[in-house]
Amino acid sequence: MYKLLLITNGFPYGNSEKGFITTEVEELSHFFEIHILCLLNKELINEGIQGEDICWKESYPLISPKLSISIALRQIVKKDVLSELQRARSIKGVNFHIARSVLSYSARADIYQKIILDICGKQCIDLIYTYWCTPATLAAVRLKQLSSIKVVTRFHGYDLYNERADTGWLPFRHEIGSLCDKLFFVSKAGKDYFNSNWNFESKSKVSYLGCPDMQQDQTAKSNALHIASCSNLIPLKRVHLIIEALEQLPDSVEVSWIHIGGGELLPILQEEASVRLATKPVRYKFYGAVPHDDVERIFKSENVNLFITTSATEGGVPISLVEAFSMGIPAIGTDVGGIPEAIRDGYNGFLLRKNAAVSEISLALMKYALKSPEERAIFSLNARTTWEQHFNARDKAKEFCRDLQDLFIS
Repeated sequence: MYKLLLITNGFPYGNSEKGFITTEVEELSHFFEIHILCLLNKELINEGIQGEDICWKESYPLISPKLSISIALRQIVKKDVLSELQRARSIKGVNFHIARSVLSYSARADIYQKIILDICGKQCIDLIYTYWCTPATLAAVRLKQLSSIKVVTRFHGYDLYNERADTGWLPFRHEIGSLCDKLFFVSKAGKDYFNSNWNFESKSKVSYLGCPDMQQDQTAKSNALHIASCSNLIPLKRVHLIIEALEQLPDSVEVSWIHIGGGELLPILQEEASVRLATKPVRYKFYGAVPHDDVERIFKSENVNLFITTSATEGGVPISLVEAFSMGIPAIGTDVGGIPEAIRDGYNGFLLRKNAAVSEISLALMKYALKSPEERAIFSLNARTTWEQHFNARDKAKEFCRDLQDLFIS
């Protein structure tokens, strides 16, 4: 059995990655002896893991690397650092902030490399898989040049799009692309973006994350609109547009809307909803942040029959959208990231322009409100079919395992 080192940001600690990685790890454990290195402690510090949840050989402690100016400056003599600085300069011009980020990225990779090297030496690791493309990925491909270890990484959003970086530049993407054995992307949009910049098409593959089967609710749903949205309440998610669209609906349309997710804009959006929807026949509730395991229960208790996202950007296909499809809930969404890879306009929901006007969002809501029970049932069936064909987490995990096994077939 080959040995795999999985490098995560939080898993198996905390909750942020459990919904994404658990099924994948379960499938990988059939073919690999898995060791897990957790890099960051953004959520909970080593909360402990129940024995029945352990399906890998060993997990390693959380790491909080300390980075000094002297450590960063020592990177300037590295060949790959000089190449990266030249590459960034040729594309972005002279930029002190980008140069500093390159040095910092390389320095963090050095810190991780010592830890990864120690684990690989003790455990005879055959394959390193970084769940996000981070400085740990750079550390892994640097090690690969000194050994026979194979390296793969997965790209999501913040680790893929230069526009999401404060400096407008994510360091060492060309280096990582050229040295990794395989590059996995959570959406076709992400894969196309990466290869439009670096052109490693031959080793790139779309690997959707998917979600477990949340089971389609077969009970009859109300003719009223029972809408759900689910996201962090930050400006990029543009949840205010949902409130404004609900305000434009005629009073004859009975509406219930829930939002799951907290964030900096929660009090502001609560106030906006209280003002705009005060005289409208709209029942609404902000649930705030809730444990991931409660989402299915809330959707079903609220009898949700339509999902909506008005996000301005997405890295892949939102897991909340995939979960809605698993429950047979159609969706309205904007044409960003991987959303158009899931929503087919007029088939399992309605696809809006990226910068759709409030009136367009309101019109899409009306289109669904006016559908007959039979038409809604078809949309629901199509949403469920989309999940079964493209976003079943178990199927996606098995496919991913086969891709990793293929790396060892000569």
